Amino acid sequence: MELNKTLKSSKKEIYLAIIGIVVSLIAGVVGYYMAIQDKEPKVVFDILSNTEVFSINQNVSKLKVLYENQNLKDEEKKLVILTIKISNLGSANIRESDYYSESKFGFTLNNGDVAENPVIIDASNKFLLDHLTIRSDSLNKIFIKKLPIDRKQSFTVKVLSIVSNDQTPTITPFGTISGTNGEFEIVNSFSSLVEDKNSQPWIDIVFRYLGYLFLLMIVIMVFVVWRSFNEQSYISQTARHRILKEVKSGDDFDDEKIDDFDDKKIVDLLSENYLNWGLKHIQWINHSVLKDEVFLNKYLDSNKMSEDFDLLIESNWNNKENLTEQQKEDIKHFLSYLIENKVIRRKKERILIDLMFLSFVRNFCNKCYYYEDLY
Repeated sequence: MELNKTLKSSKKEIYLAIIGIVVSLIAGVVGYYMAIQDKEPKVVFDILSNTEVFSINQNVSKLKVLYENQNLKDEEKKLVILTIKISNLGSANIRESDYYSESKFGFTLNNGDVAENPVIIDASNKFLLDHLTIRSDSLNKIFIKKLPIDRKQSFTVKVLSIVSNDQTPTITPFGTISGTNGEFEIVNSFSSLVEDKNSQPWIDIVFRYLGYLFLLMIVIMVFVVWRSFNEQSYISQTARHRILKEVKSGDDFDDEKIDDFDDKKIVDLLSENYLNWGLKHIQWINHSVLKDEVFLNKYLDSNKMSEDFDLLIESNWNNKENLTEQQKEDIKHFLSYLIENKVIRRKKERILIDLMFLSFVRNFCNKCYYYEDLY
């Protein structure tokens, strides 16, 4: 029996210790990874589309295709629209001071000529949309204004180009940004999202989910600790029946059994309150109601004046316990019995309560708490 009690009483401590160890390990691994991980920007040029303005599938001898008086058909050339999304997919923001002042930022169009000045057609935030400017020169270089680009932010450029029929236009980024080692990634997704082509390394994904697991363990630990302080709130009425049976049997205690108390009606009333409302309610009666002489004096007076019991509860505690109407009725019935049987009485404005009764209530609460803690 003693060994069984020891194992039961320590199960919460073991559970909390295991959770603490797991949380500490996860926190240590995630913290170490975050500490050694380099935070740097990553600029990606993604060609979202490479589309011919129109196409002619048949050879029509008298057809001419002119663009600003240039006969594209005779020169075996075509108009192609490039849509290029430029993103910062790194782990750090790009500040304006990160750009090297002596170099331009942008890209060169290869295998074709820029037909007209490129335009910004979209941006992930209003600042970029309002302040970005872009221009091109005769060497097919497209220059982009150096602006801050926060992580996961982007903008999209449209370029109209003239390209030979047998060529496909490409781009070559240029510029120097601190933290990128002078390298820019080029992706030809043509219609898919850049994020799909630039999935995170597996180690980043692993540690991200470890971070989620860490947060989950923190939530579980807080819940377990909170529950340990409010255990009686989780004891169902069915469980309280079994606990009450253990309390009354008193097998784990050497003192007097609960059912040996002289007044069986008091045992039944206290047991009924426990079954209906739980240990917290009984403890409140023991620590607040029975030890509050002011309230008991008012209650004795109210019996004579038939004062509303609800108003008495409200005036004394503002119903901080959120008592239901049935709980109030059960307390009133319990107190009435105690007063009628002289367990509680008044003598010269002093409240006197039978000491054996107080000892019984305290014993009842302690035993309920003991068995609930083991439950």
